[in-house]
Amino acid sequence: MLEDCLEERFEFTGCKIALICDRQILTILRDDKEDIPWPNMWELPGGGREGTETPFECVARERL
Repeated sequence: MLEDCLEERFEFTGCKIALICDRQILTILRDDKEDIPWPNMWELPGGGREGTETPFECVARERL
């Protein structure tokens, strides 16, 4: 059921993922550049969609 949702094609611009292991959540520190939204802030890994990626494909590519 979850796999079907992850593979379904629908409109979205990007996605994030919450990776939780042993009660810890993976976060990343954004670049400290004035020309990007929320510089130098902590966030979940993720990013923008490329082409016709599914949400799963998008977040899998971004987490590399």
